[in-house]
Amino acid sequence: MAINIKSAIISNKGIVRAYNEDNFVFDRRILTDINEEISIAKTAKCDKCIIAVFDGMGGESSGEIASKIAATTFQKIKNTTLEGVKNAIFSANMEICQYMKINKIKRMGTTVAAVYIDKTSISVVNVGDSKIYKYEKGTLEQVSYDHITTRHNNRRELTQHLGIFPNEMQIEPYIFTDKIKDRIRYLICSDGLTDMVSEEDIAVSMSNSIEEIPIILKDKAIENGGRDNITIVVFEIKKEAKKIFEKMFN
Repeated sequence: MAINIKSAIISNKGIVRAYNEDNFVFDRRILTDINEEISIAKTAKCDKCIIAVFDGMGGESSGEIASKIAATTFQKIKNTTLEGVKNAIFSANMEICQYMKINKIKRMGTTVAAVYIDKTSISVVNVGDSKIYKYEKGTLEQVSYDHITTRHNNRRELTQHLGIFPNEMQIEPYIFTDKIKDRIRYLICSDGLTDMVSEEDIAVSMSNSIEEIPIILKDKAIENGGRDNITIVVFEIKKEAKKIFEKMFN
């Protein structure tokens, strides 16, 4: 039996950055233009699906390219399995490295925060510090892992991201798998949200309707400074259908 997913996404450049260097895979769509802003709400039925957020790094000249390469790779996944997601991460990393080599770019990259959902389980897969949260019974819990370290000047630096040459380091995605529970909500986001809005405020906002949550959180991030691009996906899984939904994530 298929599962039902009610979901919504917003991707916004914020008020400081000139372009949107984030990207995503949602309903097989990706961000195709750095000036594009997306707001979508969907209710759908699926057997297997993948949702992901990417936060590009390397400045406005290349961060958006890295995130788009990764998003395009995920968009083209044919093997819709957890193994397929892992393979897409390694493939995207190699493509980004190849792009850097050909175009003589010293450094660029992207994070990835993805979920793979099938009929019985949900798997969290991430590289970098874009976060995935589970919201259950009023409690917000981070279920992704932050690949970061803090230097002597208190500046956070990523220890893992896409765009690392194999001779420098082996990419090691964090993976967490949980059983599907009815009406549990999940949030995937770039740090344009989490750097601007506290987890306490995020938790309070998660009690609103799925359609409203990304709008509320985006507005809070902008109100608090909007220093970075903001991409937010919220979804809720329902085990049993009570009506016929449009088909998505095919």
